[in-house]
Amino acid sequence: MIHRRLQGRCRITLFSMCGAIWVMCVVGALGGQRTLLLQGVAWIPPVVAVIAAIALAAMARQRFSRFASVGALIVAATIMSRTQWTAGWFAASAEEASAQGNLVLVHLNARHPGEASDQFADALAKVDGDILVISEAGQLMRAHRVAEWKREGRFVHQANNVLVISKVEILAATPLLVEPSIRAVAIRVAASTKCAHPWSMIVVDLPSSWNTLRAESMDLLNDRVHQTQLGVVDLMIGDFNTTPGFTENIMPAGTIEAFAAAGSGMGATFPRAFPMWRIDQALVGPSLSVVRAETFDPSIGGHRGQRIWFAPAQ
Repeated sequence: MIHRRLQGRCRITLFSMCGAIWVMCVVGALGGQRTLLLQGVAWIPPVVAVIAAIALAAMARQRFSRFASVGALIVAATIMSRTQWTAGWFAASAEEASAQGNLVLVHLNARHPGEASDQFADALAKVDGDILVISEAGQLMRAHRVAEWKREGRFVHQANNVLVISKVEILAATPLLVEPSIRAVAIRVAASTKCAHPWSMIVVDLPSSWNTLRAESMDLLNDRVHQTQLGVVDLMIGDFNTTPGFTENIMPAGTIEAFAAAGSGMGATFPRAFPMWRIDQALVGPSLSVVRAETFDPSIGGHRGQRIWFAPAQ
């Protein structure tokens, strides 16, 4: 009798612990990171919520508990599919997206490659695109491949440690913010055969420090955008150093996160060798339509890159 009671109490304790872990994961995934505590909780990988939900289902004894556990598993799996991996049912294939003549943008956080600059440039050449955007480019400008791209007639600009290599004319690349809590560069892209109107993007690099609120950093960026009268920002891309749940909460009305809208395959970008979090993201305004979004492994560095196919919004 005593043994059974102990078993029952242990099961209830474990059930409660798994339930608490699942709640923390869901709260973190929903965003609203206005405190350091919520910001920290957001870094719990979604796969932990899936494991917690499976454990809940395994320990459930009553019908209601079983139904609740199945619901918890569905929620956890949905979060995981939006942040780490998706089958991409509604996204065009890479071949279809390219054949349609869409604008292809590639982004990679190189994290100051130093002596490995040539290797990073070669990795970017394999995926290539109409516009290559490299955050924390460091000495990448000196890579032999970049010199070749210049000779081919590509537009090459570097501002505030962001390197842009483009087949489309770049009208301007201007540092927008150089602060300990955030770095940002505003880029103006000319009209082209793939996008009939000029458009703008902001390349963002939010801090990785645990004691810096990403919400305050984004507030600072939004204030600067309004002060400089940039107008409508069509794309915000870069290393947000936070999860999609947060960025979805701070996006202006009509903005979508590219991978959530048309992602396919692995969505997590960090760490590169075993990606658990999608901290490299692209927030797309209403003037552009996302046809496909995917990540790629450059086989070097700490981040996976993003490759996104855009079309002018209908």
